[in-house]
This record gives sequence, structure tokens and C-alpha cells, in this order.
Amino acid sequence: MKTSRTLLTIAAVGVAVACLVGSANGGLIYDLRAVGGTNVTVVDSHTVNVTAVGAVVNLQLWATVTGADNVANDGFISGGGSIIGASTGLLKGNMSAGTNVEPFINAIGDQVGTPVDLNSDGYLDLGSTSNTASAPYFMAVSDGSPTPAYGTVANPSFMLGTFTYTVAAGPQNSTTTLTFAPRIKKTSSPHQVMMDGGLVSYNGNDAAVSVSGPINLSMVPEPATMALLGLGGLGMLLRRRRA
Repeated sequence: MKTSRTLLTIAAVGVAVACLVGSANGGLIYDLRAVGGTNVTVVDSHTVNVTAVGAVVNLQLWATVTGADNVANDGFISGGGSIIGASTGLLKGNMSAGTNVEPFINAIGDQVGTPVDLNSDGYLDLGSTSNTASAPYFMAVSDGSPTPAYGTVANPSFMLGTFTYTVAAGPQNSTTTLTFAPRIKKTSSPHQVMMDGGLVSYNGNDAAVSVSGPINLSMVPEPATMALLGLGGLGMLLRRRRA
């Protein structure tokens, strides 16, 4: 009887250690993706060519939970952050507030974020750089919180929200980047996931929280515009020769 209890205790400790190791080997990956828009060409989810001032880039924020046991027991409870346009580069634009999507909508703690200039370049980013509880970040929280939204496969990805970025200024061949910055909170950990069947909480600056990207945007003239410019240059050259 004593031997059986000892074996059961060893087995339980082994399972607990396995869960801790699995969680330690996993992580949370945020990915801000470009998915289309107006007067834009999406080369891939992180590379976009815009053709004119006023172009609108449609964006989606995704989160992937990477457990270690390859079982569909990973889920997302809450998380979010800011989207910041580079202060360098001549291509400029304004972020919109976000839109929460199912199953991360109408939950306590959801926030669409506030458009505000976070880097003093005169154009609107989204979110905050504050670590206070009331900071206006974009936040996605599971409808069933504290019950997570579970994936149906190992290392599931969840779309958390949608946004738009509107180009406000930029000469031809100008560039900029859009970067997602996970929220860092002073008093608690705002990123919560289920990983390998256990609850794991992160702060935005934890090593296990990473970001794919950024999104690179370039002002590239349309082929028709390039053709007109070429014809104009040819016309000027012919006039000079005749003169």
C-alpha cells in the first residue's frame, strides 16, 4: 500500500514537472498582418506598397500560443498592446481604433485602443506607453474569461482584432514601418494563455512574448503613373532636340 502511494506521488510530481517544462518551452507570438485595403498592393503580410496619399491599409492582429506537448490544449484568454508607426521615414499616416472580433468581443476588459501620437511625429499611433491599469491599449479578452478560447490544433492562432492605417503624407519611394508593442503593466501580467493545459501569465517584456514583423510600407507609383511620367519626360526630351 505504501509502495503504491509512493508511486502515485512520483507520477503526480512527474506530470506537474512535465507541465512546467512544457509551459517554459512555449510562448506567445503576436503578429500584426496586412490583409488588403484601398490603393495598396500587399506583397505579403508584412510588406505593402501604397500608391497614393489617402491609401488605406487593412490590418489584423493575431496571437499564436506555442505549447510544447503538441496537443490541442492551448488557448488565449487576454492580451494586447499598441501599434506604432515609425517616427523616421517620410511616409506618414494615422491609425484607427481597433475592432474586437469573436470570440474576443463584449468581454470585461476589452478595449479598442485610443488613436494618439505616441512618438511626437504629428501622426496617430494606437494605444499607450503607460504601465497603469487604465491605459488605453487595444486589449482582447475571451468572451468566457477566465475560460479561454481554445484552439483545435496544436499551437493555435487567434485573430484578436482589426484596424486600418490611412496614409496622410509621403513622396514617391518614401517608407515607414508599423510595429506591434505588447502591453507592459506595472501591477500585473496582462497576457494570459492556457499552455499545455495550464494557466500561464506574461508581461509584455517577458522573453516568452515575441512579435512577428514589423509591417514595411513603401510609396510606389502605379504603373499607369509611371507610364505618364515616362511620356512626359520623353516629350520634354523631344522638345529640347527640336529647339
